[in-house]
Amino acid sequence: MKKQFGQHFLRQVPKELLLPLDALEKRQSLQKAARLYLLEIGPGSGIVTTAVINQLLPFSHLLITYEVVDIDLEAIRATEAAVQEIAPPKRVRMVYTHEDALKHKIKSIDSYDFVYIFGSLPYNVSKKVVNAAKQISLEVGLTPELLPSRFVLQKEVADDYISAPPSAAFLGADLSLYAEYRKITKHLPPGSFYPAPKVDSAILEIGWKRFEAKQVMTIKRLAKIIRQGFIAKRKVINSVFKSRLIPEKITPTLLQLLHMRAHELSLAEWELLETSVSD
Repeated sequence: MKKQFGQHFLRQVPKELLLPLDALEKRQSLQKAARLYLLEIGPGSGIVTTAVINQLLPFSHLLITYEVVDIDLEAIRATEAAVQEIAPPKRVRMVYTHEDALKHKIKSIDSYDFVYIFGSLPYNVSKKVVNAAKQISLEVGLTPELLPSRFVLQKEVADDYISAPPSAAFLGADLSLYAEYRKITKHLPPGSFYPAPKVDSAILEIGWKRFEAKQVMTIKRLAKIIRQGFIAKRKVINSVFKSRLIPEKITPTLLQLLHMRAHELSLAEWELLETSVSD
């Protein structure tokens, strides 16, 4: 374990971190071949990697590319050794990438039918990794199908991601743009890891929305407006956006939300605000 990487390794594999199988089981029932890409960030000792491979073995219709990414070369070597011990079939192509996950680019993502992004994330980069996953959800369009992501995070950060009005944190309001749902599926006390962290952790599951290309600019603009609202979160919305309001867009509903604060707004109210302010 290297302190600069913020690493804490799972002692056991929670089932809540494994691959969500609903879509794959449906494809298997149709007896149709499919290509699956998995991106695991922070594989640690490889115990999650080997558990996921074993989970996928019954799916004979799948051609699997499984990439693990870690900035720690020792973790990459430990994972490769763990995988070699279980000797997965040839249809499982392993890719071991020694790289900063924040700089990693998925190659030919549109050549796959399903994509799963997950991992037990170092606390010092967890928000940035979720941000990167958000951008992937925005860019992939309607294909491939982005399976729900499952991430191990610091619990207080996971709590912020699932927060909702009238007590929304910025992370929750922002993630609601990209997520059909977001939920904590398991709490992990410090003893679940070695070395034990000083705080509790949790597994956050994010079911991604699917966007058409024409929606992308609107989502990016809306994300910018949400961020601006939370920068001045103690102020009412009117104080933040008053100079940018479009007069002909002002309605009784808009006037009501202008007297609210950022943490109180629903996604629908942010969407109304986005159509009512200029750049």
